[in-house]
Amino acid sequence: MLFGSGAVGAGLRIRRCLRGSGGAATHRRYALRVALTLAAALGVAACGHSPAKSASSAGPAWVVDSVPVTDIAGTMPSGDVAFLSVVGAVRLSNGEIVIADPYDSKVRFFDAAGQQIHVYGRAGKGPGELGRVRWIGRCGGDTVYTWDDQFHLTVVDSSGVLVRQVPLPAESTGGTLPALLACNSESTLAFLDPDYSTMPASVRSEAFGKGAVGVMDQHGRGARILDTVPAAQMRPFARFAQLAVSTDRFFLGPEDSARVLWYALEGQTRGSVPLGGVGRPVTNREYEAAIQQQVAVIPNAQQRETAMKQMLRIPKPETLAPYFALFAVGHDTLWAQISAPGDSVTVLDAVGPDGKPAGEARIPRELRVLDMGRDYILGEYDAPDGDEHVALYRMHPPATR
Repeated sequence: MLFGSGAVGAGLRIRRCLRGSGGAATHRRYALRVALTLAAALGVAACGHSPAKSASSAGPAWVVDSVPVTDIAGTMPSGDVAFLSVVGAVRLSNGEIVIADPYDSKVRFFDAAGQQIHVYGRAGKGPGELGRVRWIGRCGGDTVYTWDDQFHLTVVDSSGVLVRQVPLPAESTGGTLPALLACNSESTLAFLDPDYSTMPASVRSEAFGKGAVGVMDQHGRGARILDTVPAAQMRPFARFAQLAVSTDRFFLGPEDSARVLWYALEGQTRGSVPLGGVGRPVTNREYEAAIQQQVAVIPNAQQRETAMKQMLRIPKPETLAPYFALFAVGHDTLWAQISAPGDSVTVLDAVGPDGKPAGEARIPRELRVLDMGRDYILGEYDAPDGDEHVALYRMHPPATR
């Protein structure tokens, strides 16, 4: 069942207000701190960048269809609201798309034509209920996993039926909600747990706060295996670590250079590979626009203006991050989104298991990539009317189309 059409205006207002925050909740008394934390967590960029350039030869070009196979709007043609915001989405093997909305504690299944067919979840702390969903992944076949702010690891099948729910003890992830989660086809999950006590005291600092990486199985059993990795900066236009996991390794992108570190699932180092874009200079206009997006979540106009002035006093970073998301596809390919939020063209680079360039993919629109497979890209974009969309694009290997 969709939201009633009376929620349309409110839903669009919520999305427009939160677009610069990635949907994160705020509290008024923490307005400036939240704005800075959002900058650290998202590395928000302003609109109008030129297309990203790879730091090294990207290899042959993959061909991405210009028109999406499936395009799901947050507001349906009937006027009903299908979702208020998108924390994540995945594609199932039959072409269905599963979307997690953090604002209604539900996971919604859509068929290949974009019609809603299943819904799982309701808000609450009881068995089978969900808190605010923070992450969604396809882990093992078409099994869908979610993680919420009640420390629930919830598993549902492709029909939206509950398989199990594991209430994880807080000590499993160091007592905080993970900043990043990823999973593989064997239902192994990796997570990054930031240690906020190590974040730089000064928002002018270029230093990274530390975090820990852990691995757990489908029942929530596991442990942290790396205790001190670069996790995040605490400043506007900050850089934040990225994480992906394949069948036998996980990939950590600390974003302090255009390299990605490879580890065995037990934590042993397996090397690193160059991957990511050439750091583009940040202009004054881009910096100011990015800060305007970040402080837009502050409801009080006077507090918003004060926060804007304080943040503009912080010197801007010299360059953007080399990549903004990582995706492990099967056993043999790692993709990185090197285009920044706000770029008019979405650019992804890939490397193979030998660390050599495996190609580049481009989509001629701004897209926040959410999921990738061997032949598809799934992402989120904002339409000109402010409505949020989830779109599936077909991707073709080089010289096979």
